[in-house]
Amino acid sequence: MFDDYNNFYSEAVSLMLPSSKITITPSDETPYTFQNLKFDILVLNEAAHIMTIHEMYASIKLSKCKSSLEISDLELERLKFEESQLSAFRYGEIFNFFEEVRLGDQLKFTGTLFKKKLEIKRKAVELSEKKASENNTQRTTIAFGLIASATLSPELFQPLAKQLGFNYSDDINKLLGISLSIAAVIALLVTTKAIVKLWRILSSQN
Repeated sequence: MFDDYNNFYSEAVSLMLPSSKITITPSDETPYTFQNLKFDILVLNEAAHIMTIHEMYASIKLSKCKSSLEISDLELERLKFEESQLSAFRYGEIFNFFEEVRLGDQLKFTGTLFKKKLEIKRKAVELSEKKASENNTQRTTIAFGLIASATLSPELFQPLAKQLGFNYSDDINKLLGISLSIAAVIALLVTTKAIVKLWRILSSQN
């Protein structure tokens, strides 16, 4: 690392200071002109600004995630971006510059907020996925229950209907038995769901 020029960065302003060992003031006649210095600091500032924008963009993208897989992909994308910075600047004054930017108040504050938002978002998505899974399970249970009701009808409800005095034709008896079977299955499912919901409410209160 050469002790020539040092860059100091903040979001509002950048400062470049020459070392006391620099004896020649840069000009258009010198090999390393003042324009070179301006372009150097411009590139560094733009790169630092991209780091901040990328973190803010990740926060916005997190708000749009609707599944655990999308959240994991976003985390992997952030890690790849950080890895690209480390692999591009492993040592030297440019590495120190980006290290200061990465550990600066702006990115540190944004990163802390992102981690908190990530934790809350992950819990919300997991609860949503759990609820969706429960709904799918319930629909599957209802479907199998309705299928089972057709089998249950001739075994139980048709003889029961005859015992109760509902003596109709075979077709009507079958239709009546299936209807009673479906009603019984739905009533059983609704009752079971109500009991489970009540149990959860009582458990949360305790």
